[in-house]
Amino acid sequence: MHPKSLSIFLMALILTGCCSGKTRDPRTGGFIGGLQGIFCGDYQPRIEERQAEASRQHEITTALQTEANERERLYRLRMREQTSQKQRQEEMERYIKSLSSDLNLLNATTVEQKSKITALKNEIAQVQAEINNLKFSDSDNEATSQKITVLEKKRDYLAEEWKALLEYFNAFSESVN
Repeated sequence: MHPKSLSIFLMALILTGCCSGKTRDPRTGGFIGGLQGIFCGDYQPRIEERQAEASRQHEITTALQTEANERERLYRLRMREQTSQKQRQEEMERYIKSLSSDLNLLNATTVEQKSKITALKNEIAQVQAEINNLKFSDSDNEATSQKITVLEKKRDYLAEEWKALLEYFNAFSESVN
């Protein structure tokens, strides 16, 4: 036989032998099994299966990342709301303490003045207690925000009462002089 025809014959024999083996998986069939898998096309379904699995994993990862981003956005929003509420509470508490301090500076000379001062002190103490309770409440941001709004209205009412009481004291002291 001619060497060229012999090599073609051997190549054909090897190729037909490659596709007829029982195992074409290099994990169990070794190197020859792997070559058989390559030449006979047994790897293509495995490649497609792994690509499909990689695609599914990528979709899952993308969905989880999107969810994590949304949760992070909501967390940051809640933190900003809580910071704002805390600032509103602190400002309200400072104002109420200042109002109480100013009220203590008034010198009541009549029973009516003492009565008005006592009533305003009681209302201030009630608002202060509500502010303190708000600090330790576990209510959600919306409920806390609503409570703060109510307390701000009470603070404004107390400020008006304070102004009226101060005007009353000024008018009384002018009439006495």
